[in-house]
Amino acid sequence: MASVLLVTDRQSVKNSFAPVLEDAGYEVVTCPGPQPPNYLCMGARCGHCPLAALADVVFADADVAGNRVGEGATTEDLVRLYRRMHRPVVLLDDPENPRDRRGDPRVDVVPTHCAALSVLEAVAKVVGRAGDGHTNETEELAGPKRWTAGTTLDHGQL
Repeated sequence: MASVLLVTDRQSVKNSFAPVLEDAGYEVVTCPGPQPPNYLCMGARCGHCPLAALADVVFADADVAGNRVGEGATTEDLVRLYRRMHRPVVLLDDPENPRDRRGDPRVDVVPTHCAALSVLEAVAKVVGRAGDGHTNETEELAGPKRWTAGTTLDHGQL
């Protein structure tokens, strides 16, 4: 079963997409992303996200707190981190936004106000692209998976 790390601090995004992904058979772990006071998460501070290391795909909301307040980790920072970790990324973003990732074949952009089916198709596409035999050094170093479907962790627990 494939696992999805859902990165968002917006409850509406979490409520809209986590149940749909779970109903489709994905294990979903949520992370709020960078939070106050410095708007940096563990991944932004250390260059490695333990939650992303355990996920098959990262589904990230581009509206991260760092973008809204103008400090800390931005969408671009997080996408670079996940890509350095060899994680496929599905980015929930406005396709007209300057952050548009259509030029990066490793990042799939789905429109902010899309239907859940669009997200399911994008996640299935990147999971299929990664292949069943996909392994990488980051995943092997991370050790066994220690979370289960529906788990929510905040940065204080890491």
